Amino acid sequence: TIDLLEFNNTAKKYVASKKDHRFNSTITNKAGSPDVVVLIIAERARFSNWSVNGYKRNTSPHLDTMANVISFRYHHSNANSTANSIPLIITEATPNNFFKSYAEKTIVTLMKEAGYKTYWIANQAGIFDYVDHEDEIDHVYKTYKDGKPLDTKVLPVFNQLLNGDQSKKFIVINLIGSHGLIPDTLRKFKPDNSNLDYKYSFSNKDIFINEYDNMIYTQDFI
Repeated sequence: TIDLLEFNNTAKKYVASKKDHRFNSTITNKAGSPDVVVLIIAERARFSNWSVNGYKRNTSPHLDTMANVISFRYHHSNANSTANSIPLIITEATPNNFFKSYAEKTIVTLMKEAGYKTYWIANQAGIFDYVDHEDEIDHVYKTYKDGKPLDTKVLPVFNQLLNGDQSKKFIVINLIGSHGLIPDTLRKFKPDNSNLDYKYSFSNKDIFINEYDNMIYTQDFI
């Protein structure tokens, strides 16, 4: 409790400087810059369970066949929880300088300064409690609010944005992963825990591996 109070007090001191933070980013070759940039933040996505990374099962058929995919095989996660991972993904903060995620703005502002309209499709409740940067974004779409924890809900919103005005767009999609549910049409590996009636145990190990791999398969589909 003492550690948490000390952390929160320190964080408040850094937050005060955030409103004046600038990246001063520009695009040197505007003709060659992409019109749409998409950042998808997956959830609970273990490196070794993606076939694009050499997994024995075909869990990522779409990424497996895309041209110019680069898998960062020697990258390690900066944290093992959403609350700590997300700030490190979207800011310049590091595990050795975590408070930078409170003192500076995010990649959203960097892209805004470079001339992009910014959008965030949030399919996970509470995500802005972790990052405290909702006011940076031009347009926020909270797809989790309809009560159905399915990542496929982000697709109609994404299509709407792509077919909207012709301005340069930076779109962040934050998935819910296995914190939510898997559509029946994407349950490739069976038997799985589709009815949520299996208990965690070593005897049910294969069932939960199937459930997890179906979640990876779903995120690859998105």
